[in-house]
Amino acid sequence: MLLAKLETTYGQDANPTDSDAILVENLEIRPVYDVIERDNVAVSGLSKIKHLIGRRHIEISFDVELRGAGTGDGDTPPDFAPLLKACKMAETIAGDPDYYVEYKPTSDADPSVTIYAYKDGIVHKAVGCVGSWSLEGEVGQPCRFRFTFQGKLAGIEDSSQPEPTFQNLVPPVLLGATFSYGTWQGVISRFSLNLNNTIAPRLDVTEQSGIKGFWVSDRKPEGSIDPEAVTISERNVWQNLQNVSEAQLQLVIGSDTANKCTITCPKCAKKEISWGDRDGIAIYEITFGIYRNTGDDEITLRFE
Repeated sequence: MLLAKLETTYGQDANPTDSDAILVENLEIRPVYDVIERDNVAVSGLSKIKHLIGRRHIEISFDVELRGAGTGDGDTPPDFAPLLKACKMAETIAGDPDYYVEYKPTSDADPSVTIYAYKDGIVHKAVGCVGSWSLEGEVGQPCRFRFTFQGKLAGIEDSSQPEPTFQNLVPPVLLGATFSYGTWQGVISRFSLNLNNTIAPRLDVTEQSGIKGFWVSDRKPEGSIDPEAVTISERNVWQNLQNVSEAQLQLVIGSDTANKCTITCPKCAKKEISWGDRDGIAIYEITFGIYRNTGDDEITLRFE
């Protein structure tokens, strides 16, 4: 169980409530304490004196199913929208007649979230959280984001489990999707995308934790697909790799209003190709970089 709410002021507890609940899987909570060993302190004998604790923060990771709001005309943000924003993605909401919510990377704002992560009657409170995400999909399964956040540890307390009403529990399954890589409509069974944000601490001697906060200092998006191998005349993937040829990747997942997502990466270039096998069928294991078109547009997530 996890509550997440955007902060008005960085590092100030936004006090998320049941209305800020997000259904997550594989929740991992890791308070991080720098342990300073004092092995070189001069004492007689082999016995050691106790260590010190230096900087401290918290890391929280979890999975979220890719899904829309599930209600309305398509212009309602999904419940995990605050998480996308805290991964340095800008939100655009379009009403009549288009009805969609769209997320793209940004180089400007640095939104942060307060996260309350619950486990076995204990809540870990984290403020000033920023992060990154990856997204994986496999045929016949819901697609899942893997979010990883770093923030300031605000407290670890006993707490009862919230009992919220979730926004939407029915994600689209990766069936009947539309996929293209340039003009090539390869036969794939899975894909992955990774925003690859670099999260950096702001060190500060005046802070009790030694860390003033965290920010996104860089990003380097990448992805992978596993298309069935084709003839060179149909698609010369090796030549495209050598030439650093760019192509647009587009994947449409779901078809129901308010539960459909179109993923667009306008400039992808292959980095590595290896041979693989899928039930006796030769496949390409392709890794590609994801690059700018006009800027801050490497990956677009459109929910509609």
